Amino acid sequence: MQRVLRTGATMATGATMLVALPLLVAPGPILRIVYGPGFQEAIVPLILLTIALVVNALTGLAGLTLSMAHREGLAAQVQWGALITRVAIGTAVAATLGLNALAASACLVSSGMFLFMWRRTRRELGVNTAVTV
Repeated sequence: MQRVLRTGATMATGATMLVALPLLVAPGPILRIVYGPGFQEAIVPLILLTIALVVNALTGLAGLTLSMAHREGLAAQVQWGALITRVAIGTAVAATLGLNALAASACLVSSGMFLFMWRRTRRELGVNTAVTV
């Protein structure tokens, strides 16, 4: 099972990087082409959210693996914890520090959730779902 999960994570990460690399390397021109002028403020949030997307791909299907192994309660607890944390921190930083801080908090909480889920999958099931190096 681990080989299938890691191969899937590797393939998904490859596909994700096809989309993510242009967003990380040239976010300004991409925003200008897609939305027109006036979206330069979205560069930092776009980069931060793209980073979280890459972390998700790199860690593989950890949450799904937990659910399929009858550990859906654990997966749900992690996701609910991340949701509550994201709303609490996001509300505070958006109101006081603005859009970039909101994107940073979303990136950190989401990436943390993906990494925590991957770690718990390794500990609970002895299965590594991350990309094959």
